[in-house]
Amino acid sequence: MLTSRHPSFPFRSTLSAPAVRYSPKFYKDLVSEAGTTKFNYDGKYIKYGYVNGFPVAAVCARLEPIEGTEDKLKMYIMTINVLAAYRRRGVASTLLTHILKEAAKDANIEAIFLHVQTSNDDAKSFYLAHGFIEDSVVENYYTRVEPASAFLLHKANDGSTGSKSQ
Repeated sequence: MLTSRHPSFPFRSTLSAPAVRYSPKFYKDLVSEAGTTKFNYDGKYIKYGYVNGFPVAAVCARLEPIEGTEDKLKMYIMTINVLAAYRRRGVASTLLTHILKEAAKDANIEAIFLHVQTSNDDAKSFYLAHGFIEDSVVENYYTRVEPASAFLLHKANDGSTGSKSQ
């Protein structure tokens, strides 16, 4: 089951700590009114995954303007996190497929991108299996995580999920 964010259930306390920690400003921005932050955090792209009523996963993506355009956007997937006991059960694929299908409904979103730590082979394989393409390696992307480098992955917003469950 997928559910939108809920202010009384903070995103940061949902799951065990991810490798990357976000600042308090990030969490404040998530619950801010649209148009009051640099980025657009639309509830369609912030979801929880539940199993038997228990939150086991979350996804958070934001919309960013594409420089040099008036109305074109790109979606940045900030995090998909699944509790270890619920991995390899399709939970992350369900969350990713949901936000990709929502993005496909918006003609202003041209591309979807994300970063994956270079040591995280499972995450990279997951995204490649869902149609993402490796752009480059960004050195020193992370400031408090080792290794500090990240793969930059992207895909066109063409409505495909790359998964078998399309």
